[in-house]
Amino acid sequence: MISRHFRIVFVLMAAAAAALTSAACQKVPLLAPSGSAITLTASNTAVPVNGTVQLSAQLLEASGTPPHSGTLVTFTTTLGTIEPASAETDVNGRAVATFKAGNTNGSATITASSGGATANGTNAVKIAVGSAAVGHVSVNASPTLIPALGGSSAITATVLDINGNPLPTALVSFSTTAGSLSTTVGTTDANGIASTTLQTSTTATVADCPSSPRSPSRAGTTRPSRCWPPSPASPVGPSTTSTRARWPPSVGAPRWPSCPAAST
Repeated sequence: MISRHFRIVFVLMAAAAAALTSAACQKVPLLAPSGSAITLTASNTAVPVNGTVQLSAQLLEASGTPPHSGTLVTFTTTLGTIEPASAETDVNGRAVATFKAGNTNGSATITASSGGATANGTNAVKIAVGSAAVGHVSVNASPTLIPALGGSSAITATVLDINGNPLPTALVSFSTTAGSLSTTVGTTDANGIASTTLQTSTTATVADCPSSPRSPSRAGTTRPSRCWPPSPASPVGPSTTSTRARWPPSVGAPRWPSCPAAST
């Protein structure tokens, strides 16, 4: 009877030990072995606010082969969020995650790590978000000639990111030296275009500056650090409209000369 009791106790203890061992194995993540290297890439380096970018971390051991599948890679960012913050590698040593920009303008620095392998510093990925992603702005008027007694002209601003792609959801501030504008702040559409209408009876110069959605009331109040004047319009009548484009309105930026207006 005693022997049977001891056998029951032994079986229970063995089962408990197995359960604890299994739980401990599940809690300890599998990390890259010493000497491994990790390469971090992004599907895009410029996005509008609330945009997303796919991240990929390629992990290789010192021998050049992928580590065991399920090796944990951790991602970090200085702006926005990453989902999931940690991801497991597949059989090829690749872990993927999604960067979500959020509604703040700026530059996100993203890193990835697993064990002693890290992709940081010069190997980190930088993604420009919102107004920080603007690379070029052009503005056009149609028509460029209006009657001497007054008329209207459609003003369009086209915003491209640093990679030359249209930048949607960017706030653009319009201003004019004469007449009035139907709106002074617009948002670019899917094609990176924002528009307003100028009503004037005299020659007018219209400028546009992408602005921060966090402070639209200050749009256009800072000195531009770069200019992109459009092609001059050809005057035909006594009253014309001219355009100029300015970007970016950066506080403390170098004081470049004022943007030249198109010849009229």
